[in-house]
Amino acid sequence: MSLKETPAIKDTGPQGPAESHKSDWRIHLLIVVFLFLLSPVRILYVLPNISTHIPGDVMDTAEYPINEWWTAYALLDLKTNPFNNDHIFFLLGQNLVQHTYTFLDGLFYTPLRPFVPLITFHNLLVWMTFFINNHFGIIT
Repeated sequence: MSLKETPAIKDTGPQGPAESHKSDWRIHLLIVVFLFLLSPVRILYVLPNISTHIPGDVMDTAEYPINEWWTAYALLDLKTNPFNNDHIFFLLGQNLVQHTYTFLDGLFYTPLRPFVPLITFHNLLVWMTFFINNHFGIIT
């Protein structure tokens, strides 16, 4: 068989791989949108009362919005160290060492405090946590 008799090999050129990456991107975007819309299913009972109720029980989950409030209050109003205070659990005499302190959530809340109510922020943070967990669970 000579070179002239060999069947032509299709050269996809630059359109071939780029097209497949483009379709991968569209599929990924579709999955992200689907997961974002599916995420509030876990907290559906909270959505009608997103500014007044928090998901979970009263014992453990009530401290997270308090932590978010305390971080913003300490940094903006008191201009003090948010890791040391006498205000949270003052009646029990406990400091922040005695429970899980969510400082990063409080930092996210600090610039949004004038615009977003605390409970609404906390519920949106829970929603985004579910979304991010679902998203990274799918892509790994």
